[in-house]
Amino acid sequence: MFSILMLLSVFQRGADSVGGRMKQVAARHADTVRARGFGPLQVGGVFDLTPFQGQHWLHPWRVFSGSPDLDSPSFVMFVPIGGIWRPAGLAYSRPITTGTPVPVDLGGAKAPWHLHQPCAVVPGEGEALADGEEDCRARGGAPRPPAIAMVHAWTMPNPEGPFAHDNVALPYWATGLRLPQAADLSTRLRARRTRALGLALGESFGAIMPYARLVEAASTMAGLADSLSVHRAAIRALVPRLRKADQSGDRAGRETLAARMIGEWEALRHLYSAAAPSLEVRTQLERQHGRALGQEPGHHMH
Repeated sequence: MFSILMLLSVFQRGADSVGGRMKQVAARHADTVRARGFGPLQVGGVFDLTPFQGQHWLHPWRVFSGSPDLDSPSFVMFVPIGGIWRPAGLAYSRPITTGTPVPVDLGGAKAPWHLHQPCAVVPGEGEALADGEEDCRARGGAPRPPAIAMVHAWTMPNPEGPFAHDNVALPYWATGLRLPQAADLSTRLRARRTRALGLALGESFGAIMPYARLVEAASTMAGLADSLSVHRAAIRALVPRLRKADQSGDRAGRETLAARMIGEWEALRHLYSAAAPSLEVRTQLERQHGRALGQEPGHHMH
């Protein structure tokens, strides 16, 4: 009989095998020019770019028909590195109809798939993406089939594993900082700080949460754009100083700068909330921020 350690070893070998295959596939899409058949995801004419998932480039027919094999992902996730979009991971999809089970593995390796349910006539929002039919109905909307099951396979190092929903290392990579390790997420306090700093770093290169982006586009709050610009400029000014502290090993200086940066992001978070055009949008904005900070299960961001 297998012992627990032997069983874990089998699972790890499966994940390593799939991970190696993913890196080979990602290498074929080493930049956006070579990502033939893929195009950047847009929602309402606004390009997708989030702190912990980068920018999704999708293969239109695979998204809804499903990824036929490991060599044919439905999405490639790109991150801007020095002005060039670089692949950080892949994503696979499968259409899900009522009664169809959500997959639990990718290429034989255990992997956490999640649902995206098109949701119509949501009060205060209109069209939205929900986390399944139940979530859609709980928000007062009408599910519009089919739902899409999706799983991420990260080819960039991820402290939470290659199939985690998010990759908190991405904004650190994009800004040239030391990548977070598993130890940086080992306690609730460390995890929140690591994630909050990642959200702040995202603001420095235009990577923000989807509902924050919706608020910025739809809000009528006077002076919102100027207020957002002030805090974003403050974060951008701190990035090179944080990078210097990283490189010199100045831990105390790094902690001080990180705290200042997180404070600027908290100010942005309050602005987004105050500017939300409806109670429903504000609720989903806070839900999304809570998940990004690790305060709610799922960590869904899109």
